[in-house]
Amino acid sequence: MTTQAQLSDSLITPELKDLMPLTTVYTVPWAMVVDTHKKCWLVSTYSYKHTPGGTVQLQVTKDLFGKISCKLLKHFTWGVTNIRNKDNLIPVYKFSEK
Repeated sequence: MTTQAQLSDSLITPELKDLMPLTTVYTVPWAMVVDTHKKCWLVSTYSYKHTPGGTVQLQVTKDLFGKISCKLLKHFTWGVTNIRNKDNLIPVYKFSEK
Protein backbone atom coordinates (compact mmCIF):
# COMPACT_ATOMS: atom_id res chain seq x y z
CA MET A 1 0.00 0.00 0.00
CA THR A 2 1.38 3.41 -0.96
CA THR A 3 0.60 6.67 0.76
CA GLN A 4 0.36 10.00 -0.91
CA ALA A 5 2.27 13.07 0.30
CA GLN A 6 0.24 15.74 2.06
CA LEU A 7 1.36 19.32 2.60
CA SER A 8 1.05 20.99 5.98
CA ASP A 9 -1.25 24.02 6.29
CA SER A 10 1.78 26.32 6.60
CA LEU A 11 2.70 25.50 2.97
CA ILE A 12 -0.78 26.16 1.54
CA THR A 13 -1.21 29.62 0.03
CA PRO A 14 -4.20 31.56 1.42
CA GLU A 15 -6.85 32.63 -1.10
CA LEU A 16 -8.93 35.80 -1.34
CA LYS A 17 -12.16 33.84 -0.81
CA ASP A 18 -10.95 33.00 2.72
CA LEU A 19 -10.23 36.60 3.72
CA MET A 20 -11.61 37.46 7.17
CA PRO A 21 -13.52 40.72 7.88
CA LEU A 22 -11.46 43.74 8.97
CA THR A 23 -8.40 42.46 7.12
CA THR A 24 -6.11 44.18 4.62
CA VAL A 25 -3.89 42.12 2.32
CA TYR A 26 -2.08 42.51 -1.02
CA THR A 27 -2.34 40.64 -4.30
CA VAL A 28 -1.42 41.05 -7.95
CA PRO A 29 -3.50 43.57 -9.97
CA TRP A 30 -4.62 40.91 -12.45
CA ALA A 31 -6.48 39.21 -9.59
CA MET A 32 -9.11 41.83 -10.38
CA VAL A 33 -11.14 41.66 -13.59
CA VAL A 34 -13.41 44.28 -15.15
CA ASP A 35 -16.67 43.33 -16.85
CA THR A 36 -18.29 44.98 -19.89
CA HIS A 37 -20.15 47.39 -17.56
CA LYS A 38 -16.78 48.45 -16.05
CA LYS A 39 -17.63 46.76 -12.76
CA CYS A 40 -14.71 45.33 -10.78
CA TRP A 41 -14.45 41.76 -9.49
CA LEU A 42 -11.77 39.79 -7.64
CA VAL A 43 -11.00 36.23 -8.68
CA SER A 44 -11.60 34.39 -5.40
CA THR A 45 -8.88 31.77 -5.90
CA TYR A 46 -5.98 34.22 -6.20
CA SER A 47 -3.51 34.16 -3.34
CA TYR A 48 -2.52 37.11 -1.18
CA LYS A 49 0.33 38.35 0.99
CA HIS A 50 0.40 40.54 4.07
CA THR A 51 2.86 43.04 2.57
CA PRO A 52 3.15 44.57 -0.91
CA GLY A 53 6.20 44.08 -3.11
CA GLY A 54 7.23 43.20 -6.62
CA THR A 55 4.07 42.57 -8.65
CA VAL A 56 1.92 42.34 -5.49
CA GLN A 57 0.58 45.90 -5.73
CA LEU A 58 -3.20 45.71 -5.24
CA GLN A 59 -4.32 46.38 -1.67
CA VAL A 60 -7.49 44.48 -0.77
CA THR A 61 -9.53 45.31 2.33
CA LYS A 62 -12.56 43.41 3.60
CA ASP A 63 -14.75 45.50 5.89
CA LEU A 64 -16.87 44.39 8.84
CA PHE A 65 -19.82 43.69 6.54
CA GLY A 66 -17.80 41.62 4.06
CA LYS A 67 -17.54 44.30 1.37
CA ILE A 68 -14.27 44.49 -0.55
CA SER A 69 -12.39 47.64 -1.45
CA CYS A 70 -9.24 47.73 -3.58
CA LYS A 71 -6.49 50.30 -3.88
CA LEU A 72 -3.93 50.17 -6.68
CA LEU A 73 -0.44 51.02 -5.39
CA LYS A 74 1.42 51.07 -8.74
CA HIS A 75 0.22 51.81 -12.26
CA PHE A 76 -1.69 49.05 -14.01
CA THR A 77 -4.42 48.98 -16.65
CA TRP A 78 -7.17 46.45 -17.19
CA GLY A 79 -8.90 45.22 -20.29
CA VAL A 80 -12.65 44.71 -20.29
CA THR A 81 -13.74 41.08 -20.06
CA ASN A 82 -17.02 39.51 -21.09
CA ILE A 83 -17.69 37.56 -17.90
CA ARG A 84 -20.24 34.80 -18.33
CA ASN A 85 -19.92 33.03 -15.00
CA LYS A 86 -19.39 35.03 -11.79
CA ASP A 87 -19.44 32.02 -9.42
CA ASN A 88 -15.71 32.35 -8.73
CA LEU A 89 -15.75 36.16 -8.42
CA ILE A 90 -16.06 38.57 -5.48
CA PRO A 91 -17.62 41.99 -6.16
CA VAL A 92 -15.44 45.02 -5.45
CA TYR A 93 -17.48 47.84 -3.91
CA LYS A 94 -14.80 50.53 -3.94
CA PHE A 95 -11.72 51.02 -6.11
CA SER A 96 -9.07 53.75 -5.84
CA GLU A 97 -5.57 54.55 -7.03
CA LYS A 98 -2.69 55.75 -4.91
